[in-house]
Amino acid sequence: MKRTLCLALFLGLCVPAGGQEDSGGAIASLAKILTSARERGLREADSVGVLLSSSPHGSSEALCRLIWQGAPPTGSERHARPLSPWEQSAVVEALRRRPKSELRKFLELHALTKSSSTGEKLEVMKVIELAGGRDLFPLLLRVAGSLTALERRLPGPLRAFERATAELLRRDPRCIGALRSAASKLSEEETLLLVQAMGRVHVRGIDDVLLGLLGRSESLDRSVLAALLRGPRGHRPSLMARSALARCLESNRDDIRVLAARVVASLHEVDLTPLLIQLLGATSRRVAKAAEESLAALSNRRLGGDASAWQAWYEKEQQWIENRWPDLLEKILGSEGGASTQAFREALLHPLYRDIISRDLVELLPDADESLCRILCSFLGNLGSPWSEDGLAALTHDPRPAVRREAVKALRFIRSKALQRSR
Repeated sequence: MKRTLCLALFLGLCVPAGGQEDSGGAIASLAKILTSARERGLREADSVGVLLSSSPHGSSEALCRLIWQGAPPTGSERHARPLSPWEQSAVVEALRRRPKSELRKFLELHALTKSSSTGEKLEVMKVIELAGGRDLFPLLLRVAGSLTALERRLPGPLRAFERATAELLRRDPRCIGALRSAASKLSEEETLLLVQAMGRVHVRGIDDVLLGLLGRSESLDRSVLAALLRGPRGHRPSLMARSALARCLESNRDDIRVLAARVVASLHEVDLTPLLIQLLGATSRRVAKAAEESLAALSNRRLGGDASAWQAWYEKEQQWIENRWPDLLEKILGSEGGASTQAFREALLHPLYRDIISRDLVELLPDADESLCRILCSFLGNLGSPWSEDGLAALTHDPRPAVRREAVKALRFIRSKALQRSR
């Protein structure tokens, strides 16, 4: 450990920073520090990160080039050696500790014009994916804007942009705000790129951003709806977003209505059930079939394409949630285990209103005793509503071991059901 520190300090004092030749020397110096530290054990990873970020050679430029180019060849080696996972982790940690303004300035100069090579743009997106944060999100959008028409059709740049966007949003959900403000200012081509990337991310608020893009053009509407169908969806969108989805159900294009009907089922938008019932009478068989399948997914029933049968069922469901469910909720609160279990079983027969039921039951969790809390967790898992995830996640830190186990089990069940529905 001491020898590694001395080596790093010596290299930091003796080799100047700046210039292409100096940059190469800095990269070689950093590679030597990494090799020396790796030989002494993985526990030095944090120390290496500090060394790289404090050494003059640990500039953002040197660290970025070390990620892109790998360790310089030594001895009999002819080519640069790719960094091992541990080495890359140490370099990325050091890069994250560098001032973001320094990193942003270097990346802006590196590849932000259409004349820059595809490789340079891929390099920038890789660094943003590995070490970026909310401060670099606008830069990522600018890189996307610099892609040529040909590059937008190549799988490499598309996947690099998707990975970088998804990683930034997963690492810092606050990027959602920057994403929402930027999306309205982008060109349609840039927005299409962004929509493809957002379809791979499943964090709170992403559905609102996607649905907020509806209505700009038919091609963009189709891409947004397709993105919403990729993977399990999260919490329910806002009222404004649901209005945009309703307009898609009333579109003149059959392909958009088909996708919108499937999205309604994916998001479990029960307020749009009447519009799905209306689509059963559509002249297009594809549209009617999509509406029928979505209604079946929402209700767990098979009533075919008979609009009158679905309408009668929907009216009964409305009466049940308004009149019967409040009585069952009181029974759960004031009765013994057997009666509450019977109430839960009846509620399971009405999956259309799973979100409302889950929301009401989650409110009971903080004041419930251990026995009722365990029963509620088990039932919420069976319902499978994303509305209950926050309440169940809070119970994973509960001091009662039995409650923690039930909460973890319920969360796993909810997420596995969400994955099954998305396939």
